[in-house]
Amino acid sequence: MAFKANTKTSSFLVLICFLTFSSLCTTTIEACHRTDRAALLDFKSKITVDPAELLKTWNQSTDCCTKWEGVACGSNGRVVNLSRSAIFSPILDDPAFMVGTISPSLGKLTFLRLLDLNNLRRLTGTIPPELGKLSHLTTLLLNANQLKGSIPASFQNLRKLNRLFLNDNLLSGTVPTSIFQHMSSLSELDLSENQLSGGIPSSIDKLVSLKRLELHHNNFSGSIPSTIGNLKNLAYLILSNNQISGSLPSSMSKLVLLDSCYLQDNKLTGSIPALIGGSALQFLVLDNNMLTGKLPKSFGSLTNLLGLFARNNRLTGKIPSSFSNLRNLQYLGLSRNGLSGPIPSELVKLNATLKTLDLSFNPLGLVNIPIWISKMTLLQLHLARTGLIGELPEWLPDLSSDDLSANSFLNSLDLSSNMLSGVLPAWIGKMASLSSLNISNNGFHSAIPVEITNLPILRILDLHLNNFTGGITPDFWRWLVSVSLQLYRSFLQYVCWSYR
Repeated sequence: MAFKANTKTSSFLVLICFLTFSSLCTTTIEACHRTDRAALLDFKSKITVDPAELLKTWNQSTDCCTKWEGVACGSNGRVVNLSRSAIFSPILDDPAFMVGTISPSLGKLTFLRLLDLNNLRRLTGTIPPELGKLSHLTTLLLNANQLKGSIPASFQNLRKLNRLFLNDNLLSGTVPTSIFQHMSSLSELDLSENQLSGGIPSSIDKLVSLKRLELHHNNFSGSIPSTIGNLKNLAYLILSNNQISGSLPSSMSKLVLLDSCYLQDNKLTGSIPALIGGSALQFLVLDNNMLTGKLPKSFGSLTNLLGLFARNNRLTGKIPSSFSNLRNLQYLGLSRNGLSGPIPSELVKLNATLKTLDLSFNPLGLVNIPIWISKMTLLQLHLARTGLIGELPEWLPDLSSDDLSANSFLNSLDLSSNMLSGVLPAWIGKMASLSSLNISNNGFHSAIPVEITNLPILRILDLHLNNFTGGITPDFWRWLVSVSLQLYRSFLQYVCWSYR
């Protein structure tokens, strides 16, 4: 009897263990929740064309958590990741894309943390306001599609959002003023390349974790909010190609971690603040605005600056000698302003780093190209309409040769619209690294030296509006035809690659 009792007890215990183990297995590998499955299938139903079959594995007969590509679930069987972005491949002629709209049903994926539908290129329609219900969402990537309409005000509920990319769409209207009120975790925001208008919301100062802000290529107007200085973690600020007006806020000096600041192609006025960013700044681009006043001497403290561009503004005064402290500077572009000379000779200290010096169309009154430039290792020297007079200096070939040991590789020289004169010297043919030469609108005379055909990589040659005489020799014609054919082949290659 005892044996029988033990047998029954053992069987009972085995049954309990089996049921318990089955329960544990079900808990660990639970099937896709029916609400999530229905939401995903509704999303699929709104996709009318899927040539790369990105949704091929999505069907009723399989578990969306384990069998559906691009879907990941948590331990509770709820969908946490949805990623069906386009995949680029060197083998495929065309990356994957989808035609269709974004289903509002995605708003029912209440545990979703990542939604990535970027670069599908042909998703149309509006962004469903229902996506604002995804309170656990940390990453939302809808960029590079054809979405239109406005940004949903419901996005203000996405309080855990870390990355929001809506760039490269057809979005329009104003950005809701309240949208950023509670996004203190947002570190990357990209709304660029849309048709957004109105002012930059003042609530942007609530984005205290923001590291990257891209609003370029829109129709934003109004001024840059003075509270932008509160974004102490900001490293990349790109507001270019808008209609932004007003002056640059002095609070930008508080952006001590700023690495790159692109404000070009706006309607900014007033003077440049004493400091923009701090010692971390590497690129500052202010081209094509209406800025006035002088270049700040204090910019000499931006010792990590690689590029400083303020072309086509209304700046006056002299180039500060303190710029010689910018020991890492590679690009200095200040053309088309009202700057006066002389160019500070202290810039020779940058001979090992400075590669582009563009001071064209400033009333510098140079008369001669400063001799200290002969000690530079420039790639581009542009001094058009800067008051140059007389003959070209004989040291000019030292800036451009094919001698690797000479470390002289000038490839672009623009001295146009000056009062240079005399014979164009034969040594111009020794400037072997030149690919672009513009000496138009000067007073050079006599014949064009045949030695110019010795320039092996010259692709742009502009000699118009001079006093050259004599005919063009057959050798010169053959050289011109050869260069033209090379340019034509390069153009065809570019066109072919552009339309692949």
